[in-house]
Amino acid sequence: MTVWDDLEDIMATKTTDVMQVGQIIDLYLDVLAESLALSRFKCAHALRGADIFLESDVMQAHTTYCRRRLVALLTTKIDQPSEYMASLGAIVLKDIEQYSAPVGQMVAESGAVPQVVATLWLFRHTDRSTTLIYTGILYRLCITKNLPVSDLHSLTYDLIEYLYFRVCENEDDPEDADDDTLLLLLALNEQYAAQSVRENKVVNVLKSNLLKYRAVGGKIVLLANRTSSTPTKVLVCKFLYYIFTTPETLNFIYTNDLKVLVEVLLRELSDLSTEADDLRQMYLRVLHVLLENTTIFEEKFKQSDIVSVLRSSAESSSGETRRIAERCLNIEWLQWSRHGSCVSISSEEASRLGSDSEHSSEEEDSPGPSPSRTRSPLPSPPYPVTLRGKPLPPPPRSSKIRPSSATNVALAGSNLPPPPPPQRLRKQT
Repeated sequence: MTVWDDLEDIMATKTTDVMQVGQIIDLYLDVLAESLALSRFKCAHALRGADIFLESDVMQAHTTYCRRRLVALLTTKIDQPSEYMASLGAIVLKDIEQYSAPVGQMVAESGAVPQVVATLWLFRHTDRSTTLIYTGILYRLCITKNLPVSDLHSLTYDLIEYLYFRVCENEDDPEDADDDTLLLLLALNEQYAAQSVRENKVVNVLKSNLLKYRAVGGKIVLLANRTSSTPTKVLVCKFLYYIFTTPETLNFIYTNDLKVLVEVLLRELSDLSTEADDLRQMYLRVLHVLLENTTIFEEKFKQSDIVSVLRSSAESSSGETRRIAERCLNIEWLQWSRHGSCVSISSEEASRLGSDSEHSSEEEDSPGPSPSRTRSPLPSPPYPVTLRGKPLPPPPRSSKIRPSSATNVALAGSNLPPPPPPQRLRKQT
């Protein structure tokens, strides 16, 4: 018999006595912890054991009691070995994944969040599997409900820096596929915003350690490019909006990654259905502050494609979505094509754009609420989102000068005038 057979036999016990159910749970956790100590891939091993527990007859017959028992153990078992804490945490994690709202609320209201954080911190250097499991629990609690402000205050700057370090470190460990650390950082950023907590530790750590954790920016762009989850897209948008509206973090993402992000935003805006108006507005708001405040304007990257997508968004939408798209079109360097020709804007659009410009310093956009639950919008930054002020002057009209035969090849296909002929220096006597 294998350990999996032993675990299934334990959970197959038929009983109506809740005291005996408690003993069954304790025995199951002890046996799973013992087998975990001998496993090479502890995280995957613990999660398989969690599946057996959740699908058992005992769990199906005594669901409420089992959940309360597990949550009680989570808040009281503070001196157990890492294998026991990993076994217990894996069951709670899988249960939250399957029934996020009721289980997540039960865990959060039990006051277990500080214990989850403490366990994550305790085993950060000694047991990676346990750390991964409790990172996943904390992330799912963050996306399930608003955490109490007291729980947010309990998160230390050392913990936030550790999470950034985890995202940056080497990915040779095969269990990194189960790592929710980056998602946890994004979810904590939203928690600070939703609770209107003035001290956003996720952003503050970046302000003082921008170069140290700059590699995280590329991983956020990679996540934005690959994810198909709408809640994850919302988390990414809210984080990027904060980054692109905070002066100290404007250079957080490398220029090459900014180019990839522009392409991702254009693709998402083109592929979104007409019903996904909330997500479209979030993408447009992030695109606006990216184009306005970062160094992407220096290379005029994808200028014509950006204008095309923005025009399409403005023409196919109305109300707030149309207003944001037109506001993006009013960005200085988008008003001229690569060849110096002015982007044509109708008089009606021009009047609307002018009106938006007048109010831009009074009211700034912020990403909207998460579609999975009601959230408070991000607070407007205490400084103008537009960091570069003066409009570009119109390009001078090029005079049509026929190039000399010596410069015909060099200027082929160009409207630029030829260089002036060299002047002969008069010999001084």
